[in-house]
Amino acid sequence: MYLLDTDVLIDIQRGHAPAITWFASLVRVAQCARLCGHRTNPGCSKQATAK
Repeated sequence: MYLLDTDVLIDIQRGHAPAITWFASLVRVAQCARLCGHRTNPGCSKQATAK
């Protein structure tokens, strides 16, 4: 299992080729912490929305 950092997710969202290539090459499941997902989702401004 890989634990993704916020920086990696943001690079993927921005279309940064090295991050996308690395992510696509993973053979194991990648996960992110709840806070990491919250930081990268612009629609999650309230705690109730994040659930």
